[in-house]
Amino acid sequence: MNSIGKQIGVLVNLEFSKLFVGQLFSHLADAIIQFLLAGILLQISENPGKSVATMFFVFLLPQFLLSLFSGALSDRFSRKVLLTVSCLFRAFIIGVLILLLPQLSTSLIYIFAFVLGIGAAFFYPAKMSAVTNVVKRNQFKFANALTSPVGAVSLLFGALAANHLINLSVVKALYIVTAMYFIGAFSTSIIKFLIPQNYFTGTQKSNDMCIAFDYLKKHKKALYLVGLSVCLQFIVAAFSNGLNALITEHYGLSYPELTYLRIILGIGIIAGMGAAIYFARIMRIPHLFASSFIILCAALITAPLCKSVDTAWLWLIPVGMADAVVLVMLDTILQKVTPDKMRGKIFGLMLTFNTLSFLIGTAIIAHIAGFINPLNIFKGIAVISFILAALILILDKSFRYFLLKATLGHIFLLLFRYKVEGAENIPRNGKVILAGNHTGHLDPFIVQMATHRQLWFVTGPAAFKVPIVKHFLKYFNVLPLKFSKGLEAIDAAKTKLNAGEAVIIFPEGKFTPDGELCKFNRGVGLMAKGTNTPIIPFAIKGGFETWGQTRKLPKLFNTIVIQFGQPITDFDRDEKEIAHELQACVNFMKKSLERRVFYNINHKLHSNFLDLMQEKSDIYGQVNALSLKTKNGYEELSYIELSRRAKKFANYLIETAGLQRGERVAIICESRPEFAVGIFASIQTGAITVPLDVKLTVPEHTHILNDCNPRILLCSSHYLEHAIEVKNNVKSIEQIFVLDDEERNHPEIPSVSALDADIEKDLGRPRLLDETALIVYTSGTTGNPKGVMISFGNIYSQLRDFEAMFKLTHEHTLLSILPLNHLLELDCGFFGMLYMGAKIVYIKTLNPKELTTVMKEKGITNMIVVPLVAKMLKNSIDKQIKKQSASTQKIFKCLYGISKFMPRKIRRLMFKSVIDGLGGRLECFICGGAPLEDSVAEFFERIGVPVFQGYGLTETSPTISTNRYGHSKIGTVGQPLPSVQVKIADNGEILATGPNVMQGYYNKPEMTSEVIDENGWFHTGDIGEIDKDGFIKITGRIKNMIVLGGGKKIFPEEVDAVLETSELIKEVCVMSLTIKSGNKAGTEEVGAIISPCDELLSKTDDEINQILEQEVKRLSEANLAPYKAPTVVVLHRDELPKTSTRKVKRKELKDWYEMLKV
Repeated sequence: MNSIGKQIGVLVNLEFSKLFVGQLFSHLADAIIQFLLAGILLQISENPGKSVATMFFVFLLPQFLLSLFSGALSDRFSRKVLLTVSCLFRAFIIGVLILLLPQLSTSLIYIFAFVLGIGAAFFYPAKMSAVTNVVKRNQFKFANALTSPVGAVSLLFGALAANHLINLSVVKALYIVTAMYFIGAFSTSIIKFLIPQNYFTGTQKSNDMCIAFDYLKKHKKALYLVGLSVCLQFIVAAFSNGLNALITEHYGLSYPELTYLRIILGIGIIAGMGAAIYFARIMRIPHLFASSFIILCAALITAPLCKSVDTAWLWLIPVGMADAVVLVMLDTILQKVTPDKMRGKIFGLMLTFNTLSFLIGTAIIAHIAGFINPLNIFKGIAVISFILAALILILDKSFRYFLLKATLGHIFLLLFRYKVEGAENIPRNGKVILAGNHTGHLDPFIVQMATHRQLWFVTGPAAFKVPIVKHFLKYFNVLPLKFSKGLEAIDAAKTKLNAGEAVIIFPEGKFTPDGELCKFNRGVGLMAKGTNTPIIPFAIKGGFETWGQTRKLPKLFNTIVIQFGQPITDFDRDEKEIAHELQACVNFMKKSLERRVFYNINHKLHSNFLDLMQEKSDIYGQVNALSLKTKNGYEELSYIELSRRAKKFANYLIETAGLQRGERVAIICESRPEFAVGIFASIQTGAITVPLDVKLTVPEHTHILNDCNPRILLCSSHYLEHAIEVKNNVKSIEQIFVLDDEERNHPEIPSVSALDADIEKDLGRPRLLDETALIVYTSGTTGNPKGVMISFGNIYSQLRDFEAMFKLTHEHTLLSILPLNHLLELDCGFFGMLYMGAKIVYIKTLNPKELTTVMKEKGITNMIVVPLVAKMLKNSIDKQIKKQSASTQKIFKCLYGISKFMPRKIRRLMFKSVIDGLGGRLECFICGGAPLEDSVAEFFERIGVPVFQGYGLTETSPTISTNRYGHSKIGTVGQPLPSVQVKIADNGEILATGPNVMQGYYNKPEMTSEVIDENGWFHTGDIGEIDKDGFIKITGRIKNMIVLGGGKKIFPEEVDAVLETSELIKEVCVMSLTIKSGNKAGTEEVGAIISPCDELLSKTDDEINQILEQEVKRLSEANLAPYKAPTVVVLHRDELPKTSTRKVKRKELKDWYEMLKV
């Protein structure tokens, strides 16, 4: 049962219903009798106004005099009995009043009002305490939402009821009131407490007030609540009396017409009951209190603007709601923070002071109402409400933290270049220790501003002597460390950690004198070991230069970087060893940050790819390189951990497995961090890596691996069974290694993580740029796959071009969704992002909802996609837009229309809600592998998230050209990369040359010479053109080109693009098809094999064929020359066969067609 269901369970609680009915009739009878007595006084008193005011005062007086006593009784005796006796006592008094009705005088009415007030004074504390005996603790809020505002609502509606009853006759009205008290008595007398009352057992009854006061002194939260309640009662008194004056002067109504506005106010109070339940679930209580007083303030300021009674509800309902919310939450929290045996006393004491506050407020307003405009009274109440809201927020530590962090955060951004890395390593809740280097005076603020949690600081006495800093420390959670009593601070820190808090400590215990690390003290080890708390190391770069020990004033606009590393969790050792490991980790992170600065200044070329890998590991160290979204969160792998694991595995392969330079290592693995361990280990051994498409079958993998003859096969646990079958068919494979530990059905096959290898040895073999790095097999869309040999030089040229064109940095995060055997993903999305020091996130599904969730959680800035994924995301956004209201869709359409005239930053603001649905930080897509529909490119360009379409082949490593920021043209594949040259041959074929062109096809020199001519130009096989700005446009592919009998040439891609615009066509592949029968038997015609939309699949084949033929004809006549129109339309009910990069397998599809015709 969820929390809402548990709250609503109060409604079916029979015992609570009895209490509620008893309270309702008791309060309503109190309200009616007060107004009945007021009506009698109006008839018999010589000074009716003064007499009525005195009567109300006399009725309230016992609540001030006796509430504490009555509350004490409700703790010592049965609350049920007190409630029942209170109702019966008042019923008896009404009976006496009926008997003495003919002799009533003003003085006698005062006496009756006072005695009735005595009965009411004994009801409230017992009722508020009894609520906790009939409902569960988690239902207090809902129960109080029903009970707490009843008094105020009864007072409002009691006036209306009294007005109607007095018209019958006073005697009948009094009999009805008596009956109501009897109903209340009966209802409370039959209550059965579900939670037994815990009676107070003290013997000195005279000290009840002292006991209550002592409790409040020791329990500040209860004291604050009582104080807030007293303030609220003053506001209610001032408002109620000010409202009376407002009616006659502002709205020009008579006193009896006040009833209408009271009813509106009552409606607001009732609405406030529901508001209290709802907002208490989504807001912190102090913020709810403050918000209520701010709403009250705003409503009272709005009152003068409502000139007529008809618009008075605009401010009266918010006033009623705010009052009810505060009242409900006050009672609820006070019930929770007070023990049962003290509850009556505390509520009695609160009622005593509430009554006093109400009387004082009434007296003040009555005194000044004659010479002050009632609107000014409301303004005064508004000011008081605003002050209360401000005080609540100031006293709330979390708000102070938020305000201080927001203020300092903005100051930091103005005064310093401030960067945070690895904040995702800090858990959002639960105990954790943050420990790092102490560079200067700003360190506490640097760490606090970088985290999303409130921190407890273990701080030395020197911090309290620093100007400016010492004034801010009192607003932080500080655990002062006195060197003579250091263990006391450590023990205090342990207490906070065991309570689930986050503690920060600078283990050096002092500022660094020269920017270098001092020795870490063992205190951090004691804290971690004693509480079994993970340590998150951090390193600050720039703090010493900005405001270190040697500087008197901070150096403005300096760069400060703080980096958080992976947690340290091994505490089964001496605390000094823990401190030593922490120091080594922080020192490594610090040096990495320093090397990064040096690298940016002295950027150099590399001739050894292994040096490049090591350099990135040294620079980015503890930064998370790779993440995988799993059911249990994210699996993370930092740069240093990736380097460490890859080195260990490589050492094993060299030393134990005996892997030699140039031998092949094949990988069958889905996109996950362990893939990186495998490929980098393979590189370090000097082997050639063969990444395989996981979607291929065992026979297809067998064919490929028998071509390249690998000695080692790496696989993920998910593909282990598949790998075993492949090994049985490929004689060259000697050993399988499992890269991950997710599923282990074959324990005899070693896991990489379990291998025993010496990580200290440097066995890695240098990898020169002209060496073969990869053999990547083509997708084989038109024939058998060919092994493309890619050198380290090919890869490096792509990395440098990629860096120059897209300006990506370590602050970017890529969501990887393409398979890692796809060279675009492997070169640009894997090697490229790691080359920049960026982060890569893997996901196991392409579900749009899951994609957007990960994009938000990880702050994705870039994605490499194939056109089908970009189209899928566009369709998902379109569906969300269509679910919106008609007016919202019109606004979107209008913004979409004008966005093409706006700069990209303005577009992103215009479509912020759409971009937020894509994670909020997405900057662009990089797209390749197939043609991109212009409509998809146009859509994302308009919303400020461009899709940069590129072009290339596996043989060109893979990119030849791409669109990019400032150089983009929809409908083209962009301009050539800086290191690549492109030209158009006489037959229209695109030729390319540069350091990206492959070494050749593995073991196929003849095929290599067919595509790379003697001048080094690679013949792409694609037909295209280059415009005057250097943008390349692909118009077709030579191998796919259809040559008709008359010599006319047709490129299927052009026809595909036209037919794909139809909503009836899900997928289409245009190709040359042989006619097998009829007059044209044996001739080649333009054919279209079509997979229809889902809506058509329920129809018969003949019906679908007829619809598709008509649709093809319609589109062809409108968009194509007659000879290009398909004359053969073939239905394919299933999805068209594709490669892992979503390219249609034309050869397989044509074979299907040939078999179909046979």
